[in-house]
Parts: sequence; structure tokens; C-alpha cells
Amino acid sequence: MPFKPLLGLLVGTVAGCGNPSLVRILVQMDTVGHIEVLDVSTNIDDFTEVRGAVAQLWSDVEIEIDATITAVDRGGSRESFVSHPRAVSANWVVDGDVAIATDFESLSMLTAYAHLEAAAMFFNALHVATTSEPTPVYFHPTLAVAVPDSYPTSDNATYFPEADGFIILPMLTYREVPFAMNRGVLAHEMAHRIFYYEFFAGELFATLEQHRMTPGSKSNWQRIRATDEGVADFFGAAIAHDPQFLSPSVPDDVANARRLDRTRILDPAWVAGDEPTANGEYLPYLPGAVVAAALWQIAQLTDVETVSLALIAAQRDLAAQIRDTFTYRFGELEAAVVENLPANHRTAACTVLSQSHTAAWAYLASSCP
Repeated sequence: MPFKPLLGLLVGTVAGCGNPSLVRILVQMDTVGHIEVLDVSTNIDDFTEVRGAVAQLWSDVEIEIDATITAVDRGGSRESFVSHPRAVSANWVVDGDVAIATDFESLSMLTAYAHLEAAAMFFNALHVATTSEPTPVYFHPTLAVAVPDSYPTSDNATYFPEADGFIILPMLTYREVPFAMNRGVLAHEMAHRIFYYEFFAGELFATLEQHRMTPGSKSNWQRIRATDEGVADFFGAAIAHDPQFLSPSVPDDVANARRLDRTRILDPAWVAGDEPTANGEYLPYLPGAVVAAALWQIAQLTDVETVSLALIAAQRDLAAQIRDTFTYRFGELEAAVVENLPANHRTAACTVLSQSHTAAWAYLASSCP
């Protein structure tokens, strides 16, 4: 279903003035292209610049994707990667106390903020402080990529830790629900930021530099990347209330490889050290999908909040190990999740993991009843 012709339905007859407390956004999607709009409460301080406590959107940005540039943690190297940011200028009108976008790009901006805000509120409820100041969101930037084809220049949304900000690229190939309007996708990216601050304690680049010459560090890094993707997919599904949250935005073959309501099995070859690759590139989403599906299945047997709390605690429990030794094996995060679950939920979790993580059971068995 095309979205731009719907804009008139979103706006309607508008009158009034004042400071709106609600914003009209795209909020619900399904796999056949159905969309709904909803007026949601928001903490946006400036609707034109799309700025609030959670995030601020920026336009006309140039971002340099270059691994040779030394990155400093917690946004300390932001100016080395990001040039010429200018506050966005969304077009909107007010109807009563509802801010309503008057063009498609403005609708994308306001919806993206609201979805990031919803993700932040979810994590705040888990006692996770997502930000002390608005996180920058670079909306439709120009990318300078040091290695051609190493980074997508469209059809992507990502957390960019080098600048401690989010990148939302224009959708040129995928013509369904844009990533900026997909709550699960933006929740997934927010979860990457949480992983950065909890699992790495906000010291990713310092840790990578410290262990650059540590034997096995590359393999450990790949396993961590896969786990990060799985955790982010779990939170994306949890916040969107949809184990198929990618389906409205990408082709079926892409979405089905990541949907969480599937039984997935950890490949023994990955545990032994082999890495799934395609055209020489590591594929973290394959083992990540196993992690996500197992967590989702555990949440269906217990509840999402219980698993989410255990998952945050597990990341914190592993942070010192990662910082000090940079060692990590598939199954270690899941073992820490089990240990942080209430005692009456551990047997159910271990039943799931004994099937999905048979190849890594040696790392999990001692955590189970």
C-alpha cells in the first residue's frame, strides 16, 4: 500500500493553536500492508526541529564511514565522523492539542521520534537510563564510505556508535513501510545503544583497542556481534509486540530469516569456531536469529518483562569479563539470563535452550536447575 496518498487522510480539517501534547504518527503495521495512525503523547519540545528529551533529528549531514579514523567512546569522536549537521525543519499544523505533519517526510520524522521515545520508555521501565541528553538522529544523511560496498547508503537504519547516534537512510529499494516508521526497527536500533552502554559499559572502542592483539579477539568480536543482533531483534519484537516486525519493511526472504516465532538451532560449527559468511562477509544475523528466537520462546513461556529484566542484568554481569579479557562464547549471555531469571522460571528457560543451544550446552548446563 502506498503511503503518500494517505497524507490527506492524516491531516483532514485542522484549526487551533498552542503547544500540542500529542503527535499523529504511523503506529501499527501488518504483513499485508495495512497501517493505522494514532495520536500519542510525546515529550517533543520542538516539533519543527523534532527535538525532545530522547532525541534530536538532524539533516544535511555528511557522515564519514572510515574504520581508519580513531573512535572515542560515548560520542567523544562525533565531530570526526559527522559534518555540517543542521536541525531538521518539519512541517506541521495543530488540531486541538495534536501535532499533525503536512508532508510525508515530516510524518517520517515525527513518527521516528515517537518510536524512539517508545523504546526509551520501555528501557526506562527496566531501570535503564537511555540518555542524559538528546541522542542525535541523522535523518537521510550523505555517507562517505571509505571502502565501496562496505556500508549501505540507502534502505537502512542503524545505531552508529562512533558518533553515539542513529542514522536513518532513505528507502530507495524497499518500497513498503520505511524503517523510520517501523517501531520494531527503531526499537532494535535503540537496543544496540543499550547493549553498547550495558554489555560494553560504554567502552567499546577502548576495549577493542586494548585487546587488538589478544589471541582469538576477532572470533570473540564476531560472536559478540551476533549476540548483539539477537538481543536487538528480541527487544525490537518485544517493543513492537510483533515477532515479525521486519515483515512490513523488507522482502519475505529477508524478514523470514529473522522472524522470532520459529524454532532455530545453533550450528555446532559456529560454536567450534567456524563463522557463517557470504562473499567473504561475516553474517552475524544467522547465529543472532537463534539467540532472538530462543529468548522470544522463553518470553512466551514466562513473560516479556521478566526476560527483558534478566537480559539487561545479564549484559551487566558480563561487562567486566568483556572489558578485562574480551573472551566470549555462544551461550554465555543466555546462561547469564537464566541465572538472572526468578527461580520458578529457570526450568522453562533451560528446556528451550537445551533444544536451541544443544551445541553450546557445555556453557549453559551449570546455570540450569
